[in-house]
Amino acid sequence: TLDRDNQRLHKNSRISEKKARRIKGANSLFDLGNERVSKYDKEELLRILGDN
Repeated sequence: TLDRDNQRLHKNSRISEKKARRIKGANSLFDLGNERVSKYDKEELLRILGDN
């Protein structure tokens, strides 16, 4: 069962890293004034990216 626990921890950390990358990317696009993301509410979009 230790291997399964390690697999689960590894997968959870990969998902957390993926969420962090998405949030960082969205923040940089907002900072650069990208027209595709500027029409969305920043706080709501970041919350959605953090939840999914």
